[in-house]
Amino acid sequence: MGLFDKTPKYDIDLDKFEVSEPNHAEVFNKRVEKLVQSLEWMKENVFTKDRVLKSTDIQEDGYAMDGRILTEHLKNIVASFEKKLSEGLRKKVDSIEGKGLSANDFTDLLKDKLDGIAENANKYIHPKHKKYDTGLYKVTVDEEGHVISAEPITKEDITELGIPGQDTDTTYGLVSTEAAGLAPRRTGTTTKYLCDDGTWRTPPDTDTTYDLVSTEAAGLAPKRTGTETKYLCDDGTWKTPPDTDTTYGVVSKNAPGLVPKCTGTETKYLCDDGTWKVPPDTDTTYETGNTKTAGIGKLYTETGDSTDGSMTQKAISEGFAELNRNIEVLNEWNVIKFANGLVIATLERNLGSIALTLSTGNIYTNISHSGVSIPLPNDIFKKILSSSMNVQTDGYTLCQISSVSISYVTYRIWSPYSTTLSQCIASWMVVGMWK
Repeated sequence: MGLFDKTPKYDIDLDKFEVSEPNHAEVFNKRVEKLVQSLEWMKENVFTKDRVLKSTDIQEDGYAMDGRILTEHLKNIVASFEKKLSEGLRKKVDSIEGKGLSANDFTDLLKDKLDGIAENANKYIHPKHKKYDTGLYKVTVDEEGHVISAEPITKEDITELGIPGQDTDTTYGLVSTEAAGLAPRRTGTTTKYLCDDGTWRTPPDTDTTYDLVSTEAAGLAPKRTGTETKYLCDDGTWKTPPDTDTTYGVVSKNAPGLVPKCTGTETKYLCDDGTWKVPPDTDTTYETGNTKTAGIGKLYTETGDSTDGSMTQKAISEGFAELNRNIEVLNEWNVIKFANGLVIATLERNLGSIALTLSTGNIYTNISHSGVSIPLPNDIFKKILSSSMNVQTDGYTLCQISSVSISYVTYRIWSPYSTTLSQCIASWMVVGMWK
């Protein structure tokens, strides 16, 4: 057995060591420790002062080696190992409790960046909401798109959308003038269309064969002449319109035309005789007005027959005073006499409530107000010109004067309906000539 068979075995080559292999730091440290142990054993057992190497101690490939040569060789090996050991120790990283080693360099910059991230910065917790069973709901959604509430849809919600609340009857009859319905069975003819009477017919206006347009019927336009100034005339021919001649003379009584040359005077206007004139009504100097010519009016202090002025308030008042002296009340009648011989008599009465129930045919009357005569004032009328009667009431009614004389008027109140009139106010007016 040779000397090297007694040394501890080691399997390290520091030159070929790769830091990228798994657990490289731990493996590297263990290998360095084994190398140190091997060197310590060799120093104690091979290079002591007392020991002399013999040629028989070590054999290399079956040949004996001189002890001195071997010793020198071993010293070189030890020196090489020591150099590699020193290099390995410089690269050795001591482990620290609570810390780990990795192939990635973790710098202060990376640490500052990591420290700047807030706790739970990217942690997302989906909000919890109420669970709803399967069904139709009206939902409320928040700004993040989450359903936060839901209410079941009711029948009223559906019918408000226009959807019928019950099954509709889809059984239809043929379309008719009474109701919508199905179209009748087709005949298969391409020229027929559904008519408004519910049958398939060929429309009468589908005949596309036309003659030239005429006064009797619509038709085709005649063949064009190719002239730009001609247009289709109402007589069915292409003609040049007569009003396309834009050469005009001065306007006259015989034909329209151009306005005559202006004179440059601001007060003149174009007169109908074709000249520029000052309108006569721009002259504000007037004479006294009369029945024939407008002019300045005069004020009259008393009434009379003149027509070239106006009455003053005093003359008007005196005229009404004279008129009032001719108004008198005779037998309930208000009587007005005029200077021209005209006389008007008026009467108003509150007839109260009247029940129109007496039927004659389709007419409803009241015996107290049918054919009733009212006396006129004595010795007033010598001739009757007209008479009238009016009724004011809350019911539908009619009234009439059936007869009138210089002494009385006869009236009746009636209605086509049976009704009761409340607060019926009647008025009469008789116009005639006074004695």
